[in-house]
Amino acid sequence: MAEARVTVRQLETNVIVSDKSDLAGRFRFLALPVGSYELTIEKTGFARYTQGPIVLRLNQEAELEVKLEVAGLSQDVTVNSDAPLINTTNAEVGVNFDSKRISELPLTPSPHPSS
Repeated sequence: MAEARVTVRQLETNVIVSDKSDLAGRFRFLALPVGSYELTIEKTGFARYTQGPIVLRLNQEAELEVKLEVAGLSQDVTVNSDAPLINTTNAEVGVNFDSKRISELPLTPSPHPSS
């Protein structure tokens, strides 16, 4: 894919190297250290391509044939609000009442008659 963004991430160190593919869709990263890598290719209008782990040994070249697929419709939703806290240890529901709300609670007679 011509002029796609190509990223190589070394899995052990998380070091990232990026470049663009040429007009023929080829790319080359020279002198990568020995290790395991993840390759990601991105181009507008196409689905992101990720492949890994790709293990490179000393003086080894990895030749990959990659075909990008046309991206489907997607939608991102961002929510910018606080979510209520959930008690995950039991099913108890709790609410904090301030003193004003407590004073406004209705009073009920005691179930035990006074003597």
